[in-house]
Amino acid sequence: TLTLTLTLTLTLTLSLSLPRTLILTKLRWSQPSWTLLVPVFPHCSMLMPPYEPPLPVDTREVTDALVAIVKRHAPAGRPPRAAFLAHSLGTAIFASLVKQAPTLVAGSLLIDPICFLLHRRDVVFNFLYRTPKPLSNLCSFSSCRSVLDIKYWFRMGLHFLLTKEPTMQSCFRREFWWIRYWLCPSDLPSNTLIVLSGRDAIVPSHQVQHALLLEATGTAMHASITGGLAGVLGARGPTTNMASDVDGGAGFGDSAVPAPLPTWLTDESSSATNQGDGLGGRGGEGGGGDNNGDNGGDKTGGGTAQGLNAGDDKACHANLSDFRAVPRVEVELNEQWQHGWLMMYPRAQRRLVNRLSELLQAGESSAAQQ
Repeated sequence: TLTLTLTLTLTLTLSLSLPRTLILTKLRWSQPSWTLLVPVFPHCSMLMPPYEPPLPVDTREVTDALVAIVKRHAPAGRPPRAAFLAHSLGTAIFASLVKQAPTLVAGSLLIDPICFLLHRRDVVFNFLYRTPKPLSNLCSFSSCRSVLDIKYWFRMGLHFLLTKEPTMQSCFRREFWWIRYWLCPSDLPSNTLIVLSGRDAIVPSHQVQHALLLEATGTAMHASITGGLAGVLGARGPTTNMASDVDGGAGFGDSAVPAPLPTWLTDESSSATNQGDGLGGRGGEGGGGDNNGDNGGDKTGGGTAQGLNAGDDKACHANLSDFRAVPRVEVELNEQWQHGWLMMYPRAQRRLVNRLSELLQAGESSAAQQ
């Protein structure tokens, strides 16, 4: 048995005299014997006036507490391990935990992660300094549609209800040590599913996607990319598998900037190019590719995927058994989503949790074989 840990919490309080209310709806898990842990972080708990700032919180104290909790609930006779589900700021806490106790992480699901490319200006600028266009700038005929666009009002609400909230300001301006919350993709210790939003107003999702694939080309890390959900119905979108599920090899690519093959796949006679299999990353300024390899955007054509030919025994010169224990990283990009939109789609939530369960089982099977 494993322990499932959620680092995403939704809290609501009307005054300091009332306790915080934790809201969890329709939460089901396929393993009833697993323990579910939901840590609450008071330093970013969305307080409402009257406001009294919480005591400063050291990240190391938070991670120490998480490690102690997982060890306390670990089954007797087995090493303490947990599966982590983190969203937005929760991924920063997760990154700090990975650096402190990587063996504790049996699998992870990261949604709208801010921990990647944190050394760049995007996250801090988008969250703290960028403001939505005021309504006075939207009254022209050419931009009047923006006033009726729900995405504009979502960004406006995100700015005034979340960014300007006092505890969030205190967290990011007084207690946010960027170097602790930054995570290199190669540091992921176990199978991971990363879910990105194409219209994220905080995270540079397409840059994160490309960085993950580039990181995979320089290491033995398995990587795959999926097209996410089609519209708002929760249907599975087109898929390009960047990692062979048959032989455990890895192949990578991006339609905007084609990634080079790893050094152990440089033989032209043994490497294969798989085109038109679905979404091949971000096509320049365009959207996701369809099943014919045509990109839905305006400027760049269809995506391509460079990978192993599963039917060719000569496709890889390396010993594939050396790579089966390497963590598998799956990246899902939902082109039409904003930051935090996953909370509105229960079907998508259930599908992602089920996928996390599959990654956990695959990781446990790999560990048992070793």
